[in-house]
Amino acid sequence: MNIYHHLLKGYDIVSASADRKERFTSRIFYKVFDRYTELSYKMSTESFRVLSRRVINRISSMNKMVPYRKVLYVGCGLRTDNIKYKTPTLISPDQKEKGFRYALAVDSLILFTQR
Repeated sequence: MNIYHHLLKGYDIVSASADRKERFTSRIFYKVFDRYTELSYKMSTESFRVLSRRVINRISSMNKMVPYRKVLYVGCGLRTDNIKYKTPTLISPDQKEKGFRYALAVDSLILFTQR
């Protein structure tokens, strides 16, 4: 509910992130991604996000198929914030999930970085 109440304060995108340390591979990905993109928002690992209708309308009007939606959300220019929450344990993804994440990371770096 904290995420939803934060949205009501005027934010269009509110994401939730665990307060634990990011995985090494995630830190490397976001450092490279932030370094070679022109986005002003510093991206990080998120568990989920809540979007306002304004974001959904803006993204829908772009009429683009993008595999990494987080880039569209951040690049749409609307007010964004992240809230940390406590988590008891780190759940490790299975091999299929890891393969999907690595492929998505490579695709995102190729599609959205400038160099």
